[in-house]
Amino acid sequence: MPMIDHTVRAFDTDLQQLVRKIGTMGSLVERQARDAIDALLKHDAALAKSVMRSRDSVDAMQREIEDVVIVTMARRQPMAIDLRHLVGAFRIAKDLEHIGDHAEEIAKEMLRMTFVSQIPEAMLPLKHMTDGPRDRSAVQGAAQLRARQPSGSSRGVAQR
Repeated sequence: MPMIDHTVRAFDTDLQQLVRKIGTMGSLVERQARDAIDALLKHDAALAKSVMRSRDSVDAMQREIEDVVIVTMARRQPMAIDLRHLVGAFRIAKDLEHIGDHAEEIAKEMLRMTFVSQIPEAMLPLKHMTDGPRDRSAVQGAAQLRARQPSGSSRGVAQR
């Protein structure tokens, strides 16, 4: 019986590590998205370049998370809900990395813009994509909820 208890605790430790890593990655990607939108709206080249420089960090975090998932699968051989948690973490890391890629593309496009006039009003709603209730964006909320809850629990974020 002690061996089973040890294995469960070890698996819980692995999951907690994934939740922390996803939270960290979600925070960085959230900042990337917010800064990319701000750079676009304010035509701030320094901020756009900062977004582009953060790409390597996001990519490294994705690789770290994927490595933890793969090692945990190999060591613990999870089934059912445990396996879904690991696969979910893998997918979240990929989705966050994609959001970071889009933020980088927004920053690159801003640097390519030749006009310095006001940003068209049509772009202003972009700002709301990174503003969340009580200073919490949808990106970070979804990453945190999914990392802590079984599948289907992220519906609350989608309804916001």
